[in-house]
Amino acid sequence: MHMNYKFEITKGTPGYSWRLKAPNGETVLSSEAYTTLKGCEQSIAAAHIHATNPSQYEKRQGNGGYSFLLKATNGEVLARSQTYTTEQNRNKAILQITNGIGIIPEPTAERLVSMTLIEFVKERRKKAGLSQGELAEKAGVGIRFLRELEQGKETLRLDKINQVLKLFGHEMRPAPVSSEPDNI
Repeated sequence: MHMNYKFEITKGTPGYSWRLKAPNGETVLSSEAYTTLKGCEQSIAAAHIHATNPSQYEKRQGNGGYSFLLKATNGEVLARSQTYTTEQNRNKAILQITNGIGIIPEPTAERLVSMTLIEFVKERRKKAGLSQGELAEKAGVGIRFLRELEQGKETLRLDKINQVLKLFGHEMRPAPVSSEPDNI
């Protein structure tokens, strides 16, 4: 079952940071601050990839609750969770994220919300009757990059991903910033 998670970028005094919002609007993950918007966007791309892998979560207990960290394969912390009152609720949150995270290039793109980036690119490429080589050429990216994209490589350049997505009328970008006060 796919749920509609979304990333929101906020700009504060220390820089740009992102939050992953659950379908109910609750913040489930928060990043550190990045000095540039591009750095923040790259962190979102990495988090999107790593969040689908249960082994990338470090479960924690302490300070009156249960929490978790989302880590990259190199051990770098990408984001921290909120604190949960029970171990069961924390584990349920991890399971829901790993099963439900998806890219949201446009708030109204309902079909794309329920697809992974890999599924979307493969489906659109096949629908257009293109080989990987033909799509790579049309998008102005290398065949190796397209193969790595469709095979689910964990780290890819967001600008090149967008070159491919633009051929299908989409792009990967952060969700609009909420006008609500930041309570993280």
